[in-house]
Amino acid sequence: MKVSRLRSVAVAALALVAAGCADSTDPIVEPRPALGFVRFVHAVADTGALDYRFIDQVEYAPFQLGLNYRGIGRYQGATTGARRFRVFPTSNNLAVTSQILIDTTITVEAGRYYTVLHVGLARAGAATADRVVVIDDTPATLPIGTQISVRAVHAGTGIGNVDVYATAAAADPLPATPTFANIAFLGRSPYANVATGALTARLTAAGQRDVLITSAGPAGTPGTSAANPIGGTTIGGSVLTAFAFPAGAGANAGITSPSVIWALDRRPGDTF
Repeated sequence: MKVSRLRSVAVAALALVAAGCADSTDPIVEPRPALGFVRFVHAVADTGALDYRFIDQVEYAPFQLGLNYRGIGRYQGATTGARRFRVFPTSNNLAVTSQILIDTTITVEAGRYYTVLHVGLARAGAATADRVVVIDDTPATLPIGTQISVRAVHAGTGIGNVDVYATAAAADPLPATPTFANIAFLGRSPYANVATGALTARLTAAGQRDVLITSAGPAGTPGTSAANPIGGTTIGGSVLTAFAFPAGAGANAGITSPSVIWALDRRPGDTF
């Protein structure tokens, strides 16, 4: 009798478990791990489109495919720690795209933002071989109110030290002193908080006054109750970087002059 009762209880318990499993439609959601944020910048002047990949895991492994010279990707979440990273040529030919240009490890910390800058020249025998430089994009102080934050990064292979002047328009007189002075190749200025408004970056050789590159920053778009703002020099809370690139060579020979390309490091706050 006792054995029979125990069997009945066990069968009933299993039936309840099975019924509970069958009736449950609740999704199983994995908690998001701690993340840092990574973007890729293609500054290799003599090389065409490239593929950038974290290759050590499937989830939270940033990648950018077919990034052209002077291309700047968007930030993507990456799990923290030492992450394996490679760069490949973009191609539909397996023999080409399986070639590895860069194979390295990048350390990611939670809550921080990074630019993975691929810079130099990839052709055999180049004086400045291509390499990856990891830049921390986390400002010490975020801009508030009607301020923006800006900085400059020198990715111009073959270009000497530069001064960066900030003026409202390209035709304005240069200030007496540069906004950022004597930035060496692979160097970057600190972020500077300035008032919103039209802003043009004008680069000269360090200590000189002849302008080599002129580039107006993006103005941005104010937010509304129906759309969030688009960051830019006129939108408070925006954080921007001006990347200086050299003229192209090889596959990029059509890019005949050095240039500055602006990137949005942080967007302003939501308005809806």
